[in-house]
Amino acid sequence: MTSHETQPIPNLLTIIAPHNTQRCGELQLQLEAKGVRVGRWSLLHAGPHVKVEGIDVLLIDDSKAVALLYAAVNIVLVGGTIFPVRVWGWLCDG
Repeated sequence: MTSHETQPIPNLLTIIAPHNTQRCGELQLQLEAKGVRVGRWSLLHAGPHVKVEGIDVLLIDDSKAVALLYAAVNIVLVGGTIFPVRVWGWLCDG
């Protein structure tokens, strides 16, 4: 393995919470076009648990859920349009 190759991390779930939740539909289509399996918070949230089996990205389409997620996750990267981010080999400009 060369220095730029990566290994998958088991049980890693990427959570994306756009500032404007109205963009979730567009973002989901873009991710799925790249082969990413996307789950929407509003469709997967059932009681105190979120069913995330079989998805790569959990897309938060409810701005009130963000506070719950901050309390539950180990690592948070807060960003936006201040810099482009490369995700799964494609460029996302926020």
